[in-house]
Amino acid sequence: MKLCKKKSFIAASALALALTVPTVFNPMVNEVNAETLQQELRTPVYTVAAVKTFKDVPTTHTYFEIINEMVNKGIITGYEDGTFKPNQMISRQHAAVLVSRATDLKPTVPYQQYRDIPPTHVYHDQIKELQMAGIFNVDSRGFFNPKQNMTRGEMAKALAIAFELDIPEKVAKRTFKDISELHQYAPYIEALYKSGVTTGYEDGTFRAEEPLSRTHYAVFMYRAMNNIGLPNEEEEVKEDDSDLIMLNTSDEIAEKLISIYKENEDVFTERKPFNVNSFKNHPISLKIYEEGLDELRSLGLKIQPTSSYLYSSQIEVTKEGYKNPSRRLTNKMLYFNGRGEDMGKINFDYREKEAEQLAQAWLKIAYPEHFVEILSPMITQKVAEARPNVNNVGFSNIELIYINGYEIQIGVNQAKEEFILHVREPQYKCLEFDGLRCKKHDFVNPLW
Repeated sequence: MKLCKKKSFIAASALALALTVPTVFNPMVNEVNAETLQQELRTPVYTVAAVKTFKDVPTTHTYFEIINEMVNKGIITGYEDGTFKPNQMISRQHAAVLVSRATDLKPTVPYQQYRDIPPTHVYHDQIKELQMAGIFNVDSRGFFNPKQNMTRGEMAKALAIAFELDIPEKVAKRTFKDISELHQYAPYIEALYKSGVTTGYEDGTFRAEEPLSRTHYAVFMYRAMNNIGLPNEEEEVKEDDSDLIMLNTSDEIAEKLISIYKENEDVFTERKPFNVNSFKNHPISLKIYEEGLDELRSLGLKIQPTSSYLYSSQIEVTKEGYKNPSRRLTNKMLYFNGRGEDMGKINFDYREKEAEQLAQAWLKIAYPEHFVEILSPMITQKVAEARPNVNNVGFSNIELIYINGYEIQIGVNQAKEEFILHVREPQYKCLEFDGLRCKKHDFVNPLW
């Protein structure tokens, strides 16, 4: 096992730590002078300083001691606002920087210039070092993709090579049920497993293609570089929440979503990550997750991942054994989307009573009371009209109404696939109103 050469990572006494904290730049902020950054990497300056801690990593955090020790040794510095952002996914460029700081890598292959990593790139030297060590490759287009999330498989390869774990030439028998003997990362994953760095997930999978958080990358790295295996499998289970988060642009929302999932796991069809950024842009959907799951549960319905295999502000509802008559809608019984400046839409299978009931419940959560008073009875009326006409080719009762300046599309569409309720900014100016309805539109000059 290769120990840290650039900065010794063996645990020291509290006094020694206090006297040898390195003064380092912030590696997680892109606006860093490249020349200064390279100089600081080459020549660390040691000063007497207080032990640095992050305001979002309290002493009660599961991995406080590991993160704090890596900070004290100058491998992690965090963000300028004093946070570590433990639940944020780690990018390829930042993963490269941490490994580069922790150990001296032996070049084994010639360097091939990345198209997106010019010599002026702030992390050029660190990324180059890892590529020449055989850790990173050049993709088919010649790119490195520095801001792309690091995957668990890439993490395994990086740590196994960097810290010279025992990497088998060939994996004779699979350890994880989702990693075949011929998987591109199988030897590196096996090395981490045999070293006790990881045990995988409770269900026997490793999930090589999934991203991992900044916390968990740091923990895996700490174990690998210090030859510290897991004391027992229970510790690995504590890490699993990181797989619930993707595209994290708000730690506050990320923590809410993790909490919602863990408290309501029975209403989700499978464990998949949440697209945090989508909820930041569409807060109405987050409100549905916070207030609308009890009704969902009482109806025996579940939320399923979208076609991109994650949960987002586009909420898809189904139930066991359900299949929508429309091939386009597959097994979607209800679809909610809280959309930016619009108030969003609720589309549902009007043939299913549970779908109508859930739509009515979520209507009360998503829309102002004045809207609900008007829209709720209209939903009831239009669904009642549509159900006897499900086989009537010419039937449609969809129409446009207007409430408080919003244009609302409501009713069963002409294909009779679904009931549509879409509250949006007007697409056309109404030239003449008749109560809630528009008698005359200006279709010549659309508003979008």
